[in-house]
Amino acid sequence: MQPLHFLPYLQHIAFVAQDDSLQVTSTPREVIYFSAKLRLPRNTPEKNLRKLVNRMLAELGLENCADTYVGGALLKGISGGERKRCSVGVELVVRPAMVFLDEPTVSDCDVSSVGTLFPSCHSCYFCCICRVVLTVSLQFSSVRY
Repeated sequence: MQPLHFLPYLQHIAFVAQDDSLQVTSTPREVIYFSAKLRLPRNTPEKNLRKLVNRMLAELGLENCADTYVGGALLKGISGGERKRCSVGVELVVRPAMVFLDEPTVSDCDVSSVGTLFPSCHSCYFCCICRVVLTVSLQFSSVRY
């Protein structure tokens, strides 16, 4: 049996979990920059990294909160929708070929918020370069048998 050689494909796939794991004392700008710095080639110029991060912040509608703490249970920070978009930005900044979004809505019942995940999706450069796969579970209050 041949071993699976899937490692070369991992750099082309991104996954955004339902629950984020962002550093609460960092800002969206720092979180996305950190992801880019770690995951893009080492020879990527600093100027290009900063430009890429700024463009990602603009495309995801995070410019107004770019320098606000992400926050968490004990530290006030950005809103839930902004946190989710920040998590997406952490993955999209490396320009993957495919992105899997697990439950991309902020609240369980607000399926319409999927459309607001990318404020300018029609013109979003990052949205056009990859396939996006969403997993959404719907819960109905009354099910008839």
